Amino acid sequence: MIAFLAGHRFPVALEQISRHVPAYRDLHPEEGGGPDPSIQRMFERDKAELKEQGILIAVEIREGEAFYSLSFQDFSLPFLRLVQEAHPNVRQAGQTLEIEVEPRDAAAVVAGLRMLASQPGSPLRMPARSALRKLSFDFPDTLIAEPNKPESWDSVVQLQDPEVENSSEVVAILQKALENRDTVHLHYWSMRRGVSTQRDVDPWGLLYEAGKWYLIGRDHEAKVPRMYRVGRMDSVTIHRRPGGHPPFEIPSDFRIREWADRQPWQFGPPEIPLVEVRVLIRFPRSRWAERNGLGTPLIEHPNGDAERSFEVRDPDAFARWILGMGGDAQVMSPPEITSRIQALARELWGHHQPTSSDVGAP
Repeated sequence: MIAFLAGHRFPVALEQISRHVPAYRDLHPEEGGGPDPSIQRMFERDKAELKEQGILIAVEIREGEAFYSLSFQDFSLPFLRLVQEAHPNVRQAGQTLEIEVEPRDAAAVVAGLRMLASQPGSPLRMPARSALRKLSFDFPDTLIAEPNKPESWDSVVQLQDPEVENSSEVVAILQKALENRDTVHLHYWSMRRGVSTQRDVDPWGLLYEAGKWYLIGRDHEAKVPRMYRVGRMDSVTIHRRPGGHPPFEIPSDFRIREWADRQPWQFGPPEIPLVEVRVLIRFPRSRWAERNGLGTPLIEHPNGDAERSFEVRDPDAFARWILGMGGDAQVMSPPEITSRIQALARELWGHHQPTSSDVGAP
């Protein structure tokens, strides 16, 4: 009956319901036999049972005949109930699961969500806003609008990512250079080489991903496009072209979307070729890799293990990622990537060995 009524935008008569809902159709009389009173009684019982479960069927009388529809605004009962002292167990109220929440805990949740919702660079900003909207159905309006926080309660502390905070001025400079087609001069810290170098870059686009800003542009020295993390830039200035020199042009085939959704091991100069790496990922980590779209699936074994293929440009970044899975992933090919992972593991092991000065220390 719910499925039938949900598929109709306008109220329908019991006659229509009884001819389409199987439980009523079996009781429907033959043509010309007149209405069966048992259908009306059965419908009223079902309607009352649905109301107890939080599903209200609205009735509208037209010229003496009743028409029925689902009342979507009253479709569900609250599943969170504010109490002065919560009981230890979740209780079952009729057919609706009900969780008791104390005002102190509710206010702390709302305060934390409001802090997340107000953080401009947080990837949790939109989910926090969505959670607040959902809680507004069950929590009092006064709690959602202005949570009551006595001084004795613990405070919710928001820590801004220093890189995001310090990047705002640089992003403004890069945005202005991008609009005017001006070259930018900057100092850039390269993670690959571990040094800071000066660069002249023609900005092609700005990309915001995973809470970080990136600049995509043409490097004057390499004469190819590069991707730069704004948080690693320093001393960024606009280098205006002298009179008579036209501004640079962004290639017509440039698509900033093609630079998005890259993994750390895919970063690097485009002249460095991508290497295909085959990895065995053990269950249940294999399901995690599948859900997050990491690599290309090749073979799934009966025990849940999976072999996946990855395109790697930065072997060191990929090696760090593999080691971070703590034995749940094993590189099968090529051998040079396996050797790189083993060398990195030995280096890390050496850093964590006790020195002579540690001997006898308390």
